[in-house]
Amino acid sequence: MKPVKALAAAVLGLAALAPLRNVLAETPDSTRWIVTTARGHGARGEQYFSTVRVHNPNAVDATASWSFLPQSPLDASGRALGDNSNAPSAEVTIPAGGSVELASFWPEPGANLAGAVRVTSTTTDSGGRPLPLTARSVTRAFRPSPAGVVLGPLIEGVSAASLIGAGETGRIPDLQAGQSDDNTFRSNVFLLSTNASEETELTLTLLDGDGASRGEKTTTLGRLAQTQLNDVARAFGYVPCLHGCPSGSLYPEPIEVLVRVVRGGPVVAAGVLIENESGSNLFVPSVKTTTP
Repeated sequence: MKPVKALAAAVLGLAALAPLRNVLAETPDSTRWIVTTARGHGARGEQYFSTVRVHNPNAVDATASWSFLPQSPLDASGRALGDNSNAPSAEVTIPAGGSVELASFWPEPGANLAGAVRVTSTTTDSGGRPLPLTARSVTRAFRPSPAGVVLGPLIEGVSAASLIGAGETGRIPDLQAGQSDDNTFRSNVFLLSTNASEETELTLTLLDGDGASRGEKTTTLGRLAQTQLNDVARAFGYVPCLHGCPSGSLYPEPIEVLVRVVRGGPVVAAGVLIENESGSNLFVPSVKTTTP
């Protein structure tokens, strides 16, 4: 009888813990991460102008702490070791049902600045849970010739559920690769470490339109470091082969990038598909995948 009683006690214990697990699973995530935002010049002479807003859908005023995490360039070894773990933060109050633009970190007009933004809700409800907030970046691109303005990407701040942790893989789909500088499109990749205590090691794998690997790179990010890999096809030495190798097609080819966290993390990963002539661009968030 004793084993039966012990089993019954264990079942009762698990039943008692189940509501607690549900409560924890439903607890709003207090932090949102915007993987990239910028004011500065692009590779083709574009001028990018981003605005970042925090929205409060709650019926009461809310406060948030936010930090700008400056971009670190990748070195020749694929490392971006800038350390943003001590990045300054500022408090902002968002009125009930309203929004506030975060503009104080921007430099004077003409200065280049790119990086990520972290927004953390610091107001709690009666149960001690953080009031949920959302954060977004919107970019406009000014092209020099012919002169014009296009709307750039709307980038949502992501929560913990969208982060890629150690041993996990994220897939950045729907990118494009061309075969010359005159090609219509180029694709960039953004990476952000949300780890403030240690460096993060990643592997990036380029997949062609058939899903075959066309190369792998190792990247190391510093603490809370953000970086950008420009023109991923060129960076991987990609040769278009979808219609034979080298391809005779004038059209760009679909590519994807797999981002796997080897150690450290978690990270935010995303891409952008840029139309070279107009400067317009499409933001492509990563999705977690269980496939290699």
